[in-house]
Amino acid sequence: MVGRIVGRTTSHPARAGIVVATTSALSIRVPRAHHAGMLTRSQVARRLGKSVATVRRLEGIVLHPKTDRRGTKRFDAHEVEALRRDVDHGRRLPNGLQTRHDAMSDLIQKDLNNLRQRVGAIENALVALLEGLR
Repeated sequence: MVGRIVGRTTSHPARAGIVVATTSALSIRVPRAHHAGMLTRSQVARRLGKSVATVRRLEGIVLHPKTDRRGTKRFDAHEVEALRRDVDHGRRLPNGLQTRHDAMSDLIQKDLNNLRQRVGAIENALVALLEGLR
């Protein structure tokens, strides 16, 4: 029986593989060649720390999925990893999409500018008040 193909490990397309019996107690999973190195939308979303909706918006812009015979979009793991590195290094996502860090930086910068304007107005009012007292 050693080396005989005994069936699939699961019916789930992302986990599909062939089980090769080595002993009655031990079996190994061999991934299907056409899915090797390819990720589903949810796997991509987890790796990027984004939602599935964001992954959909990135399709055709920076991610270029291929559709398998079941209609599932599959993404190249190397392409996803390159995008993850870019996002981690502060690169903005295209099409108005931002990383959480970019969005927070923008909000902080706006708040800081607003605060500077208010402080300037208070300084001017204090100068005028002090000049009036002289």
